[in-house]
Amino acid sequence: MNIFMVILVAISIVLTILESIESIMIPQLRGLFLSVHLSILMVFFAEFLYRFWSAPQKFIHTHPLKARIFFLINPLTLIDIIVIAPLFMMIWTHDLHNADFVVLRLLRFTSLLNIFRFYRSSRVFSLLRKLWNHIWYEMLVFSIISLQCVIIAGTLFYAVENGVNSNIKSIWDGIWLSVVTLTTIGYGDVYPITAIGRVIASLLAFIGIGLVALPTGILASGFIKALRDEKDLKQFEEEIESESDDITARLKRIEKKLQNINL
Repeated sequence: MNIFMVILVAISIVLTILESIESIMIPQLRGLFLSVHLSILMVFFAEFLYRFWSAPQKFIHTHPLKARIFFLINPLTLIDIIVIAPLFMMIWTHDLHNADFVVLRLLRFTSLLNIFRFYRSSRVFSLLRKLWNHIWYEMLVFSIISLQCVIIAGTLFYAVENGVNSNIKSIWDGIWLSVVTLTTIGYGDVYPITAIGRVIASLLAFIGIGLVALPTGILASGFIKALRDEKDLKQFEEEIESESDDITARLKRIEKKLQNINL
């Protein structure tokens, strides 16, 4: 069943990407894609109803109503609801391709959110959660430092370039320049033209090299720790299972000896 759902997710994502290529979307192909989308969404909706109804089996020590509420407020469940929404919109409008409302047009692409279904694997989700637990504080510190650099540099760019550089008319424009410089992207749409502005940009570019490398090391370290924890947990479970098997075997031998004594 999981393999079947993954195949449907892959088909849904591929169809959504192909639908954006207007040159190949002839009316017959558009109608075929719409029918396939409806069929896939109906399967997703049926699976969603099944998981909603069987939620009490997951939350064993919880009242069935509370268990279903917990199921509905789960982030992955909310994504499922957003993905399934076009099913009812398609039934209502018969076609989302030519919809006049931006919201309806956006619903065409919600099937791309199906990619989050791959995170339903408990091991993958558990590994990501452990990774976040290891690195959340370091990433918070990194984010605060980066935000400070961006705001300070953006303000300096505005103070130096405003009135001289036509592309920097506000602090927001300076912040945009500091972002593309700090991340070493450098789109070229905004760039400093004063000597002081270029000095600030140069310093910011060197700082950006270090700041880009920093989260990479944090993620690598956290990932190694999460994998080590996962391996240790698996090894511990295997040891417990092995000891349990040994105890079971000993109990059977004792039971057999007692039977022989009784005989």
